[in-house]
Amino acid sequence: MSSIEYPIELVNRSGARHHAFGLFAPEQRSLAVFEAGRIVAFGTPECARRLRTRLPELAPLRIEQLDIRAERHPAAAPDDAWLLERPHFDLVVRDRGAVRS
Repeated sequence: MSSIEYPIELVNRSGARHHAFGLFAPEQRSLAVFEAGRIVAFGTPECARRLRTRLPELAPLRIEQLDIRAERHPAAAPDDAWLLERPHFDLVVRDRGAVRS
């Protein structure tokens, strides 16, 4: 059965810094969230299985390995970086620790 899975991200804006992410598949009635080293699942276990399979492939983003540069807007979108667009300047962010293929 083919279904759509939506990546989700949860952030606490009012209290201590808190961040979680996961998957939501409404057709399968499945939700799974990874936070503080644990997977919490609701509904059917499909999203938890898929998230557990995907976790070893995800590398942590380390702030000390990022190269962040402000450039005039609009900056060219590089292939090897993220581009965060702002009205007057853009941030070009590269992960110096990323393995390039």
